[in-house]
Formats: sequence, structure tokens, C-alpha cells
Amino acid sequence: MFTNVAEKQELIIENQEITKPVIVVGTGPAGIHTAQELLRHNPRQSVILFGAEPWTPYNRVKLSSLLAGDISTVDIHNELIVPEHSQVVQHHNCAIVSIDRENKTVKDSSGRIHVYHKLVLAVGSQAHIPNIPGIGLPGTFTFRDLNDAQKLMARRIRSRRTLIIGGGLLGLEAAKAMQKNNTEVFIIEHNPRLMQNQLDDNAAELLREHLLSLGIKVILHDAIKRINGDLSVKNIELRSGKTIACDTVIIATGIKPNVDIARDAGLPISKGIKVNNFLQTADADIYAVGECADFNGNVYGIVAPGLEQAAIAADHISGGRPFYKGSISATRLKVIDKQVFSMGIIDEGFDPLVHTQLVYENISIGLYRKIVLHRSHVIGALSIGPWSDASRLQEIITHKRRLHIWNLYRFRKTGLLWREEAAEDVLLWPSSAIVCNCKGITRGQLSVAFERGQQTIEQMAHCTGASTVCGSCKPLVAKLIGASAEPATVQGKNFLTAGALLSALAVMVFYFLPEIPDATSVQHFRIDVLWNDSFWKQVTGYTILGLSTIGLFISLRKRWQKFTLGEFAWWRVVHVLLGVAILTTLLLHTGLNLGSNANFALIMVFLLLAFSGAFAAGVSVMEPKLKPRTAKQLRSLTQWAHLLLFWPLPLLLGFHIVSFYYF
Repeated sequence: MFTNVAEKQELIIENQEITKPVIVVGTGPAGIHTAQELLRHNPRQSVILFGAEPWTPYNRVKLSSLLAGDISTVDIHNELIVPEHSQVVQHHNCAIVSIDRENKTVKDSSGRIHVYHKLVLAVGSQAHIPNIPGIGLPGTFTFRDLNDAQKLMARRIRSRRTLIIGGGLLGLEAAKAMQKNNTEVFIIEHNPRLMQNQLDDNAAELLREHLLSLGIKVILHDAIKRINGDLSVKNIELRSGKTIACDTVIIATGIKPNVDIARDAGLPISKGIKVNNFLQTADADIYAVGECADFNGNVYGIVAPGLEQAAIAADHISGGRPFYKGSISATRLKVIDKQVFSMGIIDEGFDPLVHTQLVYENISIGLYRKIVLHRSHVIGALSIGPWSDASRLQEIITHKRRLHIWNLYRFRKTGLLWREEAAEDVLLWPSSAIVCNCKGITRGQLSVAFERGQQTIEQMAHCTGASTVCGSCKPLVAKLIGASAEPATVQGKNFLTAGALLSALAVMVFYFLPEIPDATSVQHFRIDVLWNDSFWKQVTGYTILGLSTIGLFISLRKRWQKFTLGEFAWWRVVHVLLGVAILTTLLLHTGLNLGSNANFALIMVFLLLAFSGAFAAGVSVMEPKLKPRTAKQLRSLTQWAHLLLFWPLPLLLGFHIVSFYYF
């Protein structure tokens, strides 16, 4: 065993002819994926990893969720998974400052020299800072790394008005996160629409309206002329002449690839570090991947192409002959609670003489979908709102497959290219269909891993990397695993079943049985005193009110994200049993007398609410045995019915209490 990192590295350098060390510079997603792929090809591969940041590797994709407070720093860890007996050395908070191509060495920030056989530059990018007077005043921030996120987390608490420069993806994510503490947020975008490169005019307008509904103000087709302030930011001036007071400015105007180290080494530079189809620079022993790499004039600013490049570079270093043809940028994520999918030719590059487009929209629910065709080939797709076809569309666009005429007909009528059951059932997807967009993992790769014994989401993630970046594909991975597994068991199934049956029975008793007659004798116990005597009527009435309040509080376990005490399944059981208790007390309160007018309306709301709750509990019990689409529809129907029936209850209950004491 090695006693320390230095001893292990020295042994690697001494045996460089045998171990042939590969140095990877950069611990972002592209750098970590390169190292991981090298170890996948050869677990004994000597890898030396350098990261300039003081943190262990983390997932930059999740920084906006961290800033919003939805996750903790533990949730963004993206550490290299090192096989047993591997030859891996990791240096953090240790930047590489120069490359000696002739001697095949690099120098780190401490002045130490390291020998490489192959060198991979995954040095990423930095925030592009526009040339605006006052841009360096205290109160101006960038949002690119964990250090930026931590500064903004501290700033968010005391900022009253934050202004975001840039209406791209990063700017929108920053806007939502900074709004957390009721901070007033403005977005300034110099283009005529938001997410200029990913959306068309209609989709961008839907997104703008969604932002406005959340209280985020948007100013389009205008730019900042100057940032004013003495010791800190006070206001900004726009080119249109407007002045907006603010205390915080966040710069989200794109990226600038880090190319200095490559330029100083004499490597060709354009927008980024120029690479060929194997991701090699002009020096065959030096590769560049991720946001610093320039392939045919393209620098991709999103994660998926960087991971694709990393896999190809690692394969080539390991002796393979992959061929990189460029990436078709696919954006598939949630932008401020709105699902957005964009891929291929959408607006830029659309030629009405050779291309056609089909659009399906439902503005009332904020749904917009578009596909762009060249003859019968799909060359672009866009959606605002959920779209079950997105993964299969990504595979079709990537491999330039045709769509049949019946797919196009279905899209015009329903907005779906395939039957919803087929779209949702990941088992029916082609083996080449992408399931994990971030890692480029296909349904076929996941199926192979499943057949080899990877039976849980965690095992799948460890084996393939699926769901480890943004996590949006985790439900698809779960469906793929669950398709061949035993139906999931429902916690508290027996209690839910009993509660549902008792509630349904109680509702039928109220509806079909006549009012309980008053007792004719006073010599024996009279149960009718419970609904005739004022004191006992108040006891049962306030018991119903108390139980209803507890039931409302329990329902927050599902609808309030910060309410995480205990397992939801058992809170649901308690909620159902409370419903049974309320119906029992209601019987003692009324004696099956349904009353009239407002009292009758109150009783009917209680009964319908209980019946819908019983039905919802029954759906929960039967869900594992139902088809996914049927279960989804029934679950949605019962939940909405239960929610809608609840809203009249407080008003009717309040009126009942007031009228009781008044009269």
C-alpha cells in the first residue's frame, strides 16, 4: 500500500514506460467523465487528475438547485469512482499553469513537474463579462461555479431587488433561485426573446408569461448601458433610457472558454481549443473536451456534448477508433418549474422552402410542441410543458430516422407522435433511444446492465452513470427496472383498504338510511341526546372541526416540500383513518339528519369529500396492478376531485358555526 499521494505519484512517474500516465486537467463533468471512461476501458490505467478549485468534484448542473435551497452540498458531489487496486492520483486546489510539449510535462501551481503520456484538457470556461461601465462594483456577481453559488446564497438573504443580465438558461435559473426570500427580480435580455438559441417566438412568449405569473419581471430587446453606485450597486441605466434601482446584479451573459494554457503552449485557438474528430489538438498527445474545445467552429456550452467528447477521447486514448462528428445540442430540463425540450433546427436555420413544421398547442395549460421536418425526417423538435415523446424524438433526430404518416396525423390531433402508453413505456423504446440525456445512455445499455444484475437505481447509476447528473431520467430508469420486477407493494395496504371500505360504507349509510328517530322513553339511555342536546352537539361539532384541521395539516406532508417528517405512506394511512373518524362523529352529530339549505350543502360536501378520499385510497392500493396510463388518469382524477371538494368546506363550516350561535 502507498503511504501517501506523493509516493504513489512518484511510482507512476518512475514507471511511465509501463503505466503510461494520462493527466486530466479539470474536475468538472467532462474531466471526471474522461477519467471514469479511461478506468472503464482499463481499471489499471494510470490517471493523474488536477482540479484548480478547492472543492472535491461536484456537479455544476445542480448549482441552481443548490442556490435555491432545494438541495444541499452533499447532493452535488460528483466524485470519481475509483476501482480497487487502481493507479489514480487526485490533486484538488492545484491548478496546472503550463505545458511543456517537447518534454511532455506539465507544471502545477506549486512549481512541481508531472510527466504525461497523454494529456486531456477539460479546463472548462469562465463567465463572459461584458464591457459595461461599473461592472466591477461591489454587488455584482457571476454564476458559474460553487464559489459563485456560495456568495449568492449569502447575498440572497439581504437582497431586496436583484437584476439578472441575460435571459438564457443560466439567467433564468438564477432568477428563480434569487426570488426565494421574496426578493424582487428583473431579467434584462438584449435579444427579442428569452432563451434565444433554444426557443422560437411562441415558446419564448409562453415562458415569459410563466415568469411574469411568478412575479419575475422581464425586459426584452434592451441592454444595460451603465451600472451606477459609489461603494456598491445602486441602479442600472438601460440603453432605452430607463433607470432601475437595485442592490444586486448577476451577470449571466454566456461563457468564455479557458484557452490561455493551450495558447501559451502554442496550440491553435479559435473560439476554443481546436480539436479534430478524435478530440486531439494539433499535438496528437494532447486532447481537449468540454466547454474549452472547439470542433469545426462549435463550442458547446451544455453538459451532454462535453460528456460525449470525454467518452470519445478516452476511447481513443485506450486504443479505440471512435469518430466524433459533432453533437446535436439537446436541451431537456426544467426551467423555473416548466419542462423544456429543444433539439436540432428550431428557428435558426429553418428554411421554409425545404423545411416544414407542425405545431400543437394548448395555451390554456401552457403547452406548446413543434416538430421541424425535412421531407419525412425530423430535424428539430421543441416543447414547453411535459412531452412523453421527447426521449424517442431525441433518438430519431440523432439517427435521422423517418416518421410515418400516421405519426404525423396523431401529432396534429393529439400532440403525440406515438400512443401515450408506448411513449411512457420505456421497454417499448428502440435500444438506441437515449434515456439519460446528460450521459448519453441508451435504453439498450440500461437493459444490458439490468440483465447483468443491476437491479436498483443506485446500481444502475454506479454501473452506467444514468441519473447521476440532473436526475431527470430517474423515473425512466425506475420504470425500466420495475418492468421485469414484482409489482411494488403499497405500505399500509390493509389499513388503506379497510379505511376506504369503511368510508364508502359510512357514506352509503348517510345517503340511503332514514334519520334515526328520537327515543320514546326517558327511562333508558337515549343516544339521541348527542344530536339533540346543545352541549353534546357542541362536543361532537368541535370534534369534527378538530379532526378536519388535523387532516388538513397531514395533507401538507405531500404538498409542502419542507414537510418531510416520517414516511408519506403512513401519513396517508392516518389521513384515511381520520376520515373514518370524522364520518363516525358526523353520524353522532346529526343522527343521519341531512338538514336543509346550507346545512344540507355542508353535509353533502363532507360525504362527497369522504367518498372521493375513499376512492383515492382504493386507487393507491390497486395502482401496482393497473396499467401506468390508467393509474395516472385515475390518480389525477381522484386527487383533483378531493381538492376541489375541499375548498367550499371552510366557508360552509364557518357559516354553520356562526348561524348555530346566532340563532
